[in-house]
This record gives sequence, C-alpha cells and structure tokens, in this order.
Amino acid sequence: MPGHGPTPSATNSNGHDLTAAELDAARAELVRYQVAYPDSYALGALRAVAEDVAAGMIDAHTRAAARRGLALAEVMYEPLGNRPGVA
Repeated sequence: MPGHGPTPSATNSNGHDLTAAELDAARAELVRYQVAYPDSYALGALRAVAEDVAAGMIDAHTRAAARRGLALAEVMYEPLGNRPGVA
C-alpha cells in the first residue's frame, strides 16, 4: 500500500499534513502513558478509526482520531530524546 515503508512520513501530498501541535501532543502522549511498544499503540489508534470507517461513521471525531493515529505513527520513528520529559 502507498505510504507503508520503513519510515512513513505524515508530511506528504495526501492532504493530511500534521501540525506541530498534533505532533507535540503525540510525543507527550507516548511519554505520559509510558508506551513500551509505540508501533502497536499507534496501530490501535488507527484500528479504531478503521472500525468507524468500515461502519460508515465518518465525522469530525473520526477525522480527529485519524489525525491522532497519524501523528502517533509519525513520532514513533523519532529518537526518544525528542519526546518531552525523556532525556
């Protein structure tokens, strides 16, 4: 599938360029919940969106959840030092 490489980027031509605030929130979320497996965590967030889409429920909440999942997927490839509160 397009966009599924070893280091996917949220900044592409698909129209979902993530804001700095969304990326910062994702970094903080991974630290706040001390996520041991961020790839599984991001996958879980995107699964919830996929379930909504499959059920035909696409609304502002679904779009916000999708952007959160994309941001989590983006920051999980960053070095841990980029996350707030992590040395």
